[in-house]
Amino acid sequence: MDAASLYRPVDAQLCQGDILERVPHIILKEQPCPLRKATLSKKRMGYEVDQLPEGALPITPGEGTLVPATCQVTRAMLLTHGCEIDKDKKHRLIALIRPMPKEWDEENRKIVKEGRDFSFFYLPPGEGQLVESYVDFRRLCTVAPLWVDSMTRLASLIEEARQAMLLQFFRFLARVELDPRVFEEHRP
Repeated sequence: MDAASLYRPVDAQLCQGDILERVPHIILKEQPCPLRKATLSKKRMGYEVDQLPEGALPITPGEGTLVPATCQVTRAMLLTHGCEIDKDKKHRLIALIRPMPKEWDEENRKIVKEGRDFSFFYLPPGEGQLVESYVDFRRLCTVAPLWVDSMTRLASLIEEARQAMLLQFFRFLARVELDPRVFEEHRP
């Protein structure tokens, strides 16, 4: 399968393998600290960080708590399967997409292109805004459907490429080296 045939136009229906633009990816870089409502200067409403004892977690298991976090807005690939999109009205699983670094040497680029690093799935450049990039399976995030539904979808993977992406995702999660013949059958 050549790079030009890896992508297809987006369907009206959201699909696994859709490439989304301007998606928020949350990462906690430090221990979460709960936020509580507070009255700020000039009687504005806002939030303050609660101080907790060292090592204490602010969250009661099973409950949600508002905490400050770092948010990177970039491209993402939808990993949620189609049947889950129809059934689960609260969650969408996404993976961060990074542009291929220009400073990488040819060997690093080749490793990603050939799927030898389980953490990444290579995305060749395509028509329009699709630059050479890769899906980074180390950066998964769950977002609400409202976010995903409001995102611009740039393209979708064709079925063979979607299966190749899922195979690489499995390799990343399981850390299992598969028979190369199986991988070759599904690689774009």
